[in-house]
Order: sequence, then C-alpha cells, then structure tokens
Amino acid sequence: MLTQSIFIVYDIINESENPIILNVEIGFGQIAQSLLFIDDTSQGTKENSFELIIGKSNELIRKELSIFTTIHDIQTDTDKIYMKLVLKGGKSDNITEIFNTVLPQPGGLAHAQVRIIFI
Repeated sequence: MLTQSIFIVYDIINESENPIILNVEIGFGQIAQSLLFIDDTSQGTKENSFELIIGKSNELIRKELSIFTTIHDIQTDTDKIYMKLVLKGGKSDNITEIFNTVLPQPGGLAHAQVRIIFI
C-alpha cells in the first residue's frame, strides 16, 4: 500500500464571491473514491475523477478542506497510478500532482490525504 499526505495553503480573494473549484483527476484507468470535508462537515463522496464547486471565496476564508482518496489498482498489467488536484478561483490556480508512479504490487491500493487551508 502506498500513502501520501499533502498540505496546501490556497490564497483566495476573501471578499470575492468567486467560486472555488476543485478538480481531481485519476489516471491510468484506475478507480478511486474520495471523501470530502470542510472543517468537520462532510461534503459527501465522489468517485474517480471529478470537478466540484467547493464554495464562494468569501465563505471559505480560514476554512479547511480535507480530501481522503483511495485508488484501487484494477489495471494490473501496468500497476500505474496517477492523481492530480487542481484548485481554481483564487488569486492563482494551484496544480498539485499527488501520485504518478507504479504500485509495488499488482492489485494494490494507494491512499492520499490532502488538507487545504483557505487564506
């Protein structure tokens, strides 16, 4: 099993009503499930790649978005996994590659925990 923890500080325009958009890309034909929380409130579960409006800038200031993603290796001929996170709507876009690697064993799992603080 492969694990990764990432911490991001995302600079938003705190008086703006601009939407903050999260895009999670899962690659190489793998499947994934993500749990999302803002502070301690569940925002639901998403599967595979997805795009989501997290909220407005002025509503997210000083809040924390937590994303817990598990990727399942169903392409055991390559065992490659890929995960990229993109945040848009703040002062600039944030692009973070979480995984781009080969799992150590066929049919394995990868877990990512991402914490994003909006300032």
